[in-house]
Amino acid sequence: MELRIGAAIKKLRTSKNITQEQLADHLHVSFQAVSKWETGVTTPDVHLLPKLAVYFGVSIDDIFAVDDAEKLERIMKDFDEPVTEESFAFARKTLKEMLASDDNNYQALNAMAWVYNSYANKHSRIAVDYAKRAIKINPLNKGTYNAYNVLINALGIKYGGYHSRSSGPLDMLAFCEAYALKYPELESLNWWLAGICIDLKDYKRAESFIANMPPAQRPLMYGDIALARGSETEAYALWTNVKESEDFYAYYGAGDRFESCGMYEEAIRFFKASFEFTHSPRDLSSTYSLAFLYTRLGRYAEAILMWERIIDVMASDYGVTSGEHVSWPHNEIKKLQEKMTDIVNYSN
Repeated sequence: MELRIGAAIKKLRTSKNITQEQLADHLHVSFQAVSKWETGVTTPDVHLLPKLAVYFGVSIDDIFAVDDAEKLERIMKDFDEPVTEESFAFARKTLKEMLASDDNNYQALNAMAWVYNSYANKHSRIAVDYAKRAIKINPLNKGTYNAYNVLINALGIKYGGYHSRSSGPLDMLAFCEAYALKYPELESLNWWLAGICIDLKDYKRAESFIANMPPAQRPLMYGDIALARGSETEAYALWTNVKESEDFYAYYGAGDRFESCGMYEEAIRFFKASFEFTHSPRDLSSTYSLAFLYTRLGRYAEAILMWERIIDVMASDYGVTSGEHVSWPHNEIKKLQEKMTDIVNYSN
């Protein structure tokens, strides 16, 4: 591909009686760079291709003069480097042209997904920098920390996931630690950082954040530490200790943990208790969890009751009687009723 691009550039240059030095001056590169292009040693940076096309009065395809496979190879090679606006625009234009000819072109579709992901990550990193600046100015705005956490997840750097050992959590820990310890009212931030430290097995550091959490919720994180250390019995006992409080989130957290450990009856008990301690407008997190869990367990009648509760609470506490928040529960009820009918018909 390098030779064909170089040959095309040389042919265009010589046909217009332009020297390598003149072309180099126009593009603000060295004449040695032009020489290397024409001999196939290197290729022009992708952002120079539109400038070359305009300068010679031709299309970019005339400069490339390569087939789709070679175009894809060039695009993927460019995206090994930091994404630029020029490389993104060129890749998108080229791939759209390929898809216009064949909208089932798997390689073009795959490359387009990769290109957009790389471009989105670039902007997410920029957004992270803005979020950090906002936090420095107003460290008590909880919403900015939420945005910062979401942005890190958007970059594929997610606590507890495949990338849990990557730089994302460490960056969040390094940047936010001082704010979390200084402002106990930043409950979610202390929760996130404690979780990151547990994942990193830095339990002593985790305890400094746990100390800033509401007392009712601390047993959850101490239980997580116990589980991480291999003591399941101690973890279960600590999670059960939230019964001493009336904190709905603590009950929900215990239910979530018991469910993840396959202790479904315990999970159901804590999810039910969580809803009992909510205040208007009532939080429906535990009800959604019960609906999904009952469905997984094949307890469809109980799952239907949970979806009906969601419909009732959305109307009474939030004044919502239409839209996705209502249509979704109705659709789930319909599917569950069909499953129950199928079971009865099969039994008969």
